[in-house]
Amino acid sequence: MATLTIELPPHRTQTDFNMRRWAELLADRELARFEGRVETDPYGHVIMSPPPAPTHGSFQSEIAYLLRTFMSRGRVLTECPISTADGVKAADVAWASPECMRELGNRVCFPSALSL
Repeated sequence: MATLTIELPPHRTQTDFNMRRWAELLADRELARFEGRVETDPYGHVIMSPPPAPTHGSFQSEIAYLLRTFMSRGRVLTECPISTADGVKAADVAWASPECMRELGNRVCFPSALSL
């Protein structure tokens, strides 16, 4: 039986690629008109999903409320783009510490998911 080996690019290389590709997609006026979720795969291909069912938003807002209530020192974000080894993915709800928000600066995509 043959063994299948998949080599992934180094994390830094994938992150740099994801950040450049995400900036390109944000500049695309046609893509900006899409009302669903936009993510990418590891090669920068666009993955589009229709808007979720209303119950999804209800759970999302409840999680955001709980995070804001119990983690008041940071910032709660919804539909937050995060660079991953599998492309740019949108977290339904994320929490970021003040330090993490300062590190993000003016970037429009988190370079990774961190817990601070």
